[in-house]
Amino acid sequence: DSTIILYNYKYDSNNNVTLKEEVTENYNNTYQYKYNENNKPIEEIEEYEFYRYKKDIRYDEGKITEISKQSLMAMPYQWQQITGYDKDKNETYYLGYSNFELLTIHRYDYEFDKMGNWIKKITLSSDSLEKQNFKPVYVETREIEYWE
Repeated sequence: DSTIILYNYKYDSNNNVTLKEEVTENYNNTYQYKYNENNKPIEEIEEYEFYRYKKDIRYDEGKITEISKQSLMAMPYQWQQITGYDKDKNETYYLGYSNFELLTIHRYDYEFDKMGNWIKKITLSSDSLEKQNFKPVYVETREIEYWE
C-alpha cells in the first residue's frame, strides 16, 4: 500500500516559499511562511487536520536567538514553548506553558571540546523564574571523532 502526496507551493517576489500545501486522499496540511527584510523566516503557521500552531523566530545580528511555538486552536488547553539560543544555535533556555501558566523552566550548560563543539549538555530545571533555583535533571554527552 502506498500514499501519494501532492505538494503545492506559492512564492513571493524574492523566491521565498510563502505557502506550502500537502495534499493526500486522507489529509491536507498547510504551512504559511513570512520573512524579514533579509529573507530570513520570522513566522510559520502550520495547520493540520486536528491542530494549528504558530512559530515566531527572533534574530540578533542575523542569528536566531529565540523560537516561540504556540497552539492556535480552541482546545481543552493552550500551550506555548519558548526556546532561546546562543550565537552558535545551542539551546540556552526553554520555557513551557500550558493554559498560560509557566510549568517548565530549563536552562542549559555546556562543556566544549578544543574545536568548540559541545561534548556535554546539562539540562537544569527550576520551579520559578524568580527563585532561579536550578537543579540538574539530565546530562547528555557525545563523542566527536575528527578526521585529519
